Amino acid sequence: MPIRGVCMKGYYIMKIQLSISLLASDQPSALERCLDSLTPLLIQVPSELIIVHTGTDHRIHELVCRYTDSVIPFTWSNDFSAARNVGIKAAKGEWFLYIDDDEWFEDTSEICKFFQSGEYQRYGMACYRQRNYHNWSGTYFTDIQVMRMIRMVPGIHFQNPIHEEPTPLSQPCKYFNAFVHHYGYVRTTDHSKTSRNLMLLKRDMELRPDYIKNYIQLVQEYASEEDWRKAAKYCRQGLTLCKSKGDLSDSRLGWLQTELVELTYMSGSYHQAELEALAILNGDLPHELPAADIYAVLVLSAAKSWNSEKTLQYGLKFEELLKHIENTPQIWTEQNYGSLSVDKIRDPKRLCRLRMACLEAALDIGNQKQAAFFFSRLPWDNAGMIEQLYPDFDRLDSRFHILFSELLKKSPSNSLYQVFCNAIHMKEDQKERTQLFIKCIAESESDFLRKKAVKEILSSGINILDIVCRLDLETWRQYMAETIKNLSDSEAQKAWEASNTLNEENLFYKLILKKELLGRSLLRGYYTGKKFIDTLSEYAETILSYYKIQYRDEIFHQDNLKIFPCSCRFAFLISEALQKLESMEYEKAICLLHSALLLDSEMTGVINELVCEIAEMVNTPIYSPDSEFQILAKQMKETLQKMLDNGQYTEAFSIASQLAPLIPDDLELLRLRQKILRDGTK
Repeated sequence: MPIRGVCMKGYYIMKIQLSISLLASDQPSALERCLDSLTPLLIQVPSELIIVHTGTDHRIHELVCRYTDSVIPFTWSNDFSAARNVGIKAAKGEWFLYIDDDEWFEDTSEICKFFQSGEYQRYGMACYRQRNYHNWSGTYFTDIQVMRMIRMVPGIHFQNPIHEEPTPLSQPCKYFNAFVHHYGYVRTTDHSKTSRNLMLLKRDMELRPDYIKNYIQLVQEYASEEDWRKAAKYCRQGLTLCKSKGDLSDSRLGWLQTELVELTYMSGSYHQAELEALAILNGDLPHELPAADIYAVLVLSAAKSWNSEKTLQYGLKFEELLKHIENTPQIWTEQNYGSLSVDKIRDPKRLCRLRMACLEAALDIGNQKQAAFFFSRLPWDNAGMIEQLYPDFDRLDSRFHILFSELLKKSPSNSLYQVFCNAIHMKEDQKERTQLFIKCIAESESDFLRKKAVKEILSSGINILDIVCRLDLETWRQYMAETIKNLSDSEAQKAWEASNTLNEENLFYKLILKKELLGRSLLRGYYTGKKFIDTLSEYAETILSYYKIQYRDEIFHQDNLKIFPCSCRFAFLISEALQKLESMEYEKAICLLHSALLLDSEMTGVINELVCEIAEMVNTPIYSPDSEFQILAKQMKETLQKMLDNGQYTEAFSIASQLAPLIPDDLELLRLRQKILRDGTK
């Protein structure tokens, strides 16, 4: 690309199109990634990079000096505008882009083209997206448009000590699809950043009580901390101030209106959120974009309140507004502000939630026409999103089987959920039925649907070789752990028959299935006496067999127990305890059970049953208060409390009932048992 410039009296004067100013603190975690993401701009656009170093770490200075010679030290003074102004004062470009060290571009080609084509000459400022992540895995985020590129004009500077903004600005504004990644809003236990921001905002508010943006920023800060009450408080104050200025076209008004409704919804006050929304819609007459967002929250609020008529009413109004906005694209830019944008209204996941809520509402009141409308509005062109809806489809099918079955017939022919439903209702041709389930396992990426298909094949007692070859071992282990425990007795018997179809080549799969089936029998308390002990012994031996194949014989002994996975250690201890029991070393058996319980609390009831067997064998109540039996009893009570805290009332009551006769004088257990009864029958 030719270097742009102008010729004056025989000299060629270089012309910088873009100055990039980066604030670099002493937190290098993302700084190098940020710098690397800017490199294409520096290569393809006549530009300069200015680093304003607000920290003191010499390593940061060494890093940034690899990218530019323009490094300006700046003593931090709790004033972002002051730091930005250092950069803009040193800038020599026609345009100025400012960025922080915890942001980095995904792709700058769109911005490069903006300058290369000369399009930049027609605009006065530009916005790109900031992708704000809410978790470290990067799976939950929101995109907002941020104005971070400006044309350099006389007197331009930054104002506000926090959430700084440049002034004066010149129109029009260019909107890019390019975005930067930003993890700065991920919640951590360190709230120092929020505390700093709140201090700066409130201090500036005292000086400028009529500055609306301070209220907006306070709302965002408190919302990021999930302090919905305080966020709503400043939202109301901002709304009052905004309306007092009389400019109803101010896009900030729309943002405050939608934010107040959403904050009230997020606090769990669904009825109050509806009242807030209706007051704004009827009294303030918001513009189309904020009105659409408000109706979206109304749909969710009404759905949370189980009001199907209102859910459907608000959903239809939302769709009407959305259609109008889609046909009037200038609304997206004219009424956009911050998070109130095209990205929020069109967010596929949010739209899916809204339309599923409306679909369920229409089915609930028997309105098949509207149910068909919202069913058709689901993202059928996005297989991944549709697969995420399978659990909801299952729930709707169980609630409204006839109506929902009719809707499913209108779904695309390649819908695997429809394939699964066809297989479920196919009773005559067992072979074809099995093939349809296998198709679901082989082609679907939905764990939900694959698990259901695996369960159907298992509980049919047919050859399961065709499914184990399609599932890796870890997936099989996960599916069996979640599926087997929920089988009925007849289905479990079929699963036992199916396990016999697995051969030596599938030994790992067979052992996993056997382990879960034996564990199911033990957890359901089907056996007592010798049958119980034999089953528990077989359960432990099955687990040990699984691991003995993987470990050398010379290391498979108790001295190396800590190197094995928890399930292996549990089985090892149970096996040892049963051997001590056989040799009538009861105290040692109890001691081993105490250690085993620490490894698998789900088996508390099983261990308790074994303790009952031991007590019956020795034909005596609990020994002295410091006996191993009492230590184990104490541990079991702690497990009971955890189960109570987790709402596992049925399981907890069963264990407490078995334990009570063994320690009849234990008032703590008596109290726990009563609490389980009370809380479990609310």
